[in-house]
Amino acid sequence: MRTNGAEVVLGFSPHYLEAVPSILSAMEKADTIALEEPRTPGFSEMLLGDFSISEYLLQMDTDFPRFAAALCEGLQILHAQGKHVLQVDPFLDRLVTIHECFADNLTPEEVLSRPELRDIYLAEKQATGALLRFYELSSGQDFRSIVDCVKQFAKLDAARIRLRDELRAEAILSLVVPGQKVYVEAGYMHFGILGMLQCRTSPRSTDRYASARKREPDSLPTFKVQPKFILQPITRRLHVRQRNMGPGDLLTLHFVFHPDMDHDRTDLLAARSLIAIQLVTKEELIPAPNRYPQSEDDATVNNLVHRLDYDQCRVLYERIRRAPRPTALRYTRQMVAGDRSLQFGPSRTPPGSNLSSQKHIGTQTEAREELA
Repeated sequence: MRTNGAEVVLGFSPHYLEAVPSILSAMEKADTIALEEPRTPGFSEMLLGDFSISEYLLQMDTDFPRFAAALCEGLQILHAQGKHVLQVDPFLDRLVTIHECFADNLTPEEVLSRPELRDIYLAEKQATGALLRFYELSSGQDFRSIVDCVKQFAKLDAARIRLRDELRAEAILSLVVPGQKVYVEAGYMHFGILGMLQCRTSPRSTDRYASARKREPDSLPTFKVQPKFILQPITRRLHVRQRNMGPGDLLTLHFVFHPDMDHDRTDLLAARSLIAIQLVTKEELIPAPNRYPQSEDDATVNNLVHRLDYDQCRVLYERIRRAPRPTALRYTRQMVAGDRSLQFGPSRTPPGSNLSSQKHIGTQTEAREELA
């Protein structure tokens, strides 16, 4: 298909420190950079160096402060080179507006009366409700109910992601300029944006993305869209499958594209995700030359849980859900190795463990990142 030279590059990556050099390298090749974050006061001043990065980040809710700081440093350099750096995430912008409405003592009914906020409010409310339900059940004994709760949260989170992707795809279309390249920062959960933008360049596309397409201006130019998987060189080196995505991510992504397809495979992914969140490290890891600790940690966990069946997950979850991470990893390795006493024996507290001080899923943001 003939284009007018416009190009959109979707840079898919988690917020890992080891990804920052490759992200900045890809951004450097673009004219416009669309960040996956809401508009934030002081952003322009931070880019100019008039507002310190540390002070700027104090007002942001981020689970990856080192990543955010390193990216901001690189963005300052790119901005000085003449790159157009924008914060483009309409869903999050409107979510901030909703929070401001409640801070101003508006009622839910008043928020729902605003058409631009209604869908965002409902999507967020439903997903948050499912998350709270998970909290309530996660300490119980009914593994089947916990798995069902994980799946329900994943379905509602997927619906929220689809809405967010539709709004963001529409905003990205407005950035397309003939002869110029746009780099779009995106997490792995947002593969749907690729199809939404591709349908604009392919009249024969399916109607899956009709909601995104129906709002497009007819005057938009035909442009090239291509994905770029930032950590692909690292994942190839680690010999991992499915882009090193965990079972929770795979479950949510399944429901993003197949919201009505629920089967034994989704049960297994949900069960594995309950094990994975006990095993994966919770803090940011600092890379070293030829070492990619966050990706390596993901690979270790994913390779372990990929070998577990549903019943093994059920037995293991009861044993490790309050255990410290080293103990949880040890038990999981024993289960994978076929230790029959672990699979069928009674659950015992390991010597020296202090269950009262162990970390549980503590916040909505953390749980969302871990389960989805």
